[in-house]
Amino acid sequence: MLLLVAAAASIFWLYFKNNNNGLDKSKRYFLATLRSLSLLLVIFLLMLPVLHTLKRYKQQPILLIAVDNSQSMISSSDSLFVNDTLPMLLKKQVNPLTAFFDVDWLQFGEKTDSLQFTFTDRETNFEELFQYIKTRYYQKPIGALLLISDGIYNRGEQPLYMAHQANFPIYTLALGDTLPQKDFAIRQLDYNKLVYQGTSFPVFVNIEAFDAAGNQAELLLKKKGKVIQKKTLQVNEKFFFEKVAFQIAADSLGIHEYDLVLQSNLPNEPEANNERKLVVEVSDKTKEVLLLYHSLHPDLAIINRVMQKNQVFKLTMARADAIPDSIEPYQLVILHQLPSANYNLNQFYEKLQKQNKPLLYILGAQTQINAFNKLNSDFKITQTKALLNEVQAIENPRFSKFTTSINAELLSKLPPLQVPFGDYGETEASQTLFFQKIGSVATQKPLWFFTETGPVKNGFILGEGIWQWSIQEYLKMENHSFTQELISKTILYLTSDTRKSWIELEIPLTHYQHIPLKLNAHLYNPLGELITEPELQLELVNEQNHKFSYVFHKNNQTYSLNMGTLPNGNYRYKVSAQIGDEPKQKNGRFFVMESNLEQINLQANHQLLYNLAEQQGGSMKNRNQIDKLITDIEANNQIKPTFMESKGFKSLLEFKVLFFVLFLFWALEWFFRKYWGSI
Repeated sequence: MLLLVAAAASIFWLYFKNNNNGLDKSKRYFLATLRSLSLLLVIFLLMLPVLHTLKRYKQQPILLIAVDNSQSMISSSDSLFVNDTLPMLLKKQVNPLTAFFDVDWLQFGEKTDSLQFTFTDRETNFEELFQYIKTRYYQKPIGALLLISDGIYNRGEQPLYMAHQANFPIYTLALGDTLPQKDFAIRQLDYNKLVYQGTSFPVFVNIEAFDAAGNQAELLLKKKGKVIQKKTLQVNEKFFFEKVAFQIAADSLGIHEYDLVLQSNLPNEPEANNERKLVVEVSDKTKEVLLLYHSLHPDLAIINRVMQKNQVFKLTMARADAIPDSIEPYQLVILHQLPSANYNLNQFYEKLQKQNKPLLYILGAQTQINAFNKLNSDFKITQTKALLNEVQAIENPRFSKFTTSINAELLSKLPPLQVPFGDYGETEASQTLFFQKIGSVATQKPLWFFTETGPVKNGFILGEGIWQWSIQEYLKMENHSFTQELISKTILYLTSDTRKSWIELEIPLTHYQHIPLKLNAHLYNPLGELITEPELQLELVNEQNHKFSYVFHKNNQTYSLNMGTLPNGNYRYKVSAQIGDEPKQKNGRFFVMESNLEQINLQANHQLLYNLAEQQGGSMKNRNQIDKLITDIEANNQIKPTFMESKGFKSLLEFKVLFFVLFLFWALEWFFRKYWGSI
């Protein structure tokens, strides 16, 4: 600033001294002042000055209106109201709130999107809605959520648990019919999709009936349209439940399709409740597994339950001091917390190496790490103290050995596993299923991974406590499917012979029509090396013998294909590639099944909607009280605008008025010099 004052004074003095031109002193002072101001402004602008800015503004709270877009919304007694009246009535009632809220309209079901009022989604997933809100509206001022639903959900975590993480009130508009309909229904199926030839396998069917006392029904098991077994059900009470069991002989190899049909004399029975399809693959290859353990542990019970559920597995369990004399029959050996201080397994391990047996190591508190490092050449742990760490699992998106239906939100809520503390060796990313999360820090330390040394595949689960995953999953999802899938697919992968084949490709035996079918594949040359040079093609043939051709996309060392959604039906496929001079081909079948989840249970769950509102500080109203629901939202004094401040910088060069002032100084100087005869 002092330099600018000095520069201005110098310009004034030089101009005053060198521009006499017969003008009196006062005129020279005036002209010198104009010249000094103009040059001073030029110098000031050349210094690129900036202004610190501070803006204060009011941001209205956001009102999210989420409408259940599933099919069950228009399958009950108020379907006409939902289809014809609700859209206009809702928008009319909400309109006054636009003066106080920024209103966003959403729909949820299979996925969350902008509202269209179509009611076509084949499932209801509240978890997906809350995840969408959490991601899309991160750090935005949500004032309230208005939820319009019948309360029926059939996918995702328990809505009350998901809503508990939200920091805004929830208001619910309860639709649908809470009274159960008078009908018979197939509620649930339980059976193994892969069974062993020469055995028989059970199919368990849960049958429910309401208000059907005195009526009779028949449950038919059909194959190729022919009834092969049937059960008669006699209902003697208002609320009826029975678990029916069929025993089916697995005589011939291949894929077999069966239909379950429930027939009764009740009128207007929903067809979706009374028909189910099941598909079973009969194999002649059992997979014998030897499980050796240091001592009994809850994790062993989980592994045993998974393998007992699948007839293709034959499990032998033994403590490490009672190892079978021959290990020839076993395709896989599982070592649970072995080697340990009591059992070093040196001689047994030599026998395993000679026979190239795959191993699955499950580490824990009893594992002797030094002995483990000596036995195993694929992976090492450097440990200075025999301590355990608590770690959570993080999904590795680059894992490509097999597909899993991993739920990232569920995974983050599962209890930590106890893993050995120490420095870990490196693992290949494509073979690591889970990494470790220690506290809040995501690491690249492996937790659940695989290795391949020549023809032998090994697996590593570096922690104990999987039994707690199974319990927590049931509390949140009311099933054990995720934990069971992880264990089952780990064992299937380690016992498979796909490494000897030209292709690794997993296509599910059954698939739902509304879910895109995504495939991953690996190709191998005759030396067993991964290759991606050949073009990998898939030809699909439907029941009408129409053919569809696809080409897999190449991605690093894998091939991928998104086939999108397919109509329900029976499909045959042929996967082919030219590897060197030899054409390769793999054939198979799969079934695309129609999802009837939205039609199986049509009894509205208003208790859930009430609990959601009560838990989050809102209220629940029925379809005749929409105006009262809007009044409740308006009356909530906790929903307030947010006053924000925005700090920034603005260059003075952006102010065009300064250039006008500069031009004015020059113009005035020129005018007065001209007028006074100085030029």
